[in-house]
Amino acid sequence: MFDARGTGNGWLLPAGPLREPWPRQVDLVLRHEAAQGIAGHVMQRSLAAQAVRADGTRRALAELAAAPVHALAGVANPEAFFQMLRQAGLALAGTQALPDHHAFGDASELPSGTLVCTEKDAVKLWRLRPDAWAVPLQVAIPEAFWAEFDRLLAARLSSPHGSPPA
Repeated sequence: MFDARGTGNGWLLPAGPLREPWPRQVDLVLRHEAAQGIAGHVMQRSLAAQAVRADGTRRALAELAAAPVHALAGVANPEAFFQMLRQAGLALAGTQALPDHHAFGDASELPSGTLVCTEKDAVKLWRLRPDAWAVPLQVAIPEAFWAEFDRLLAARLSSPHGSPPA
């Protein structure tokens, strides 16, 4: 799977975006449309129409656009999340890009006011700020990917000798 950075500088983490060397033998590739030069199935990403709080309260994203909000993200590419929020019409009073897998330790490090974050961050953030709005990311994977996946899986499961060892 490749995000918009593609292979980036071609280096492995932490010096680059790759978790494994590339190119290498793979069965399927799923990529962001901006990952140019990489053959594979193109996925579409979008924000959900609703945000959710720790107590399960839901609110239309369009309603959050009525007043400026502060956004934070502790993901690999925080700016992509911030840009999606802007494209959804949210006015960002401020953004806070945090390290990937950030551990929230103290509420004093958080901005006051309406706070929006990723679902990934909400899992840790809600113990400090249960009023924060998590905005889910939706991913649309093309049917052709699933058809090819099913074909590959069926070939492995239909062996007369059983499934191959893992």
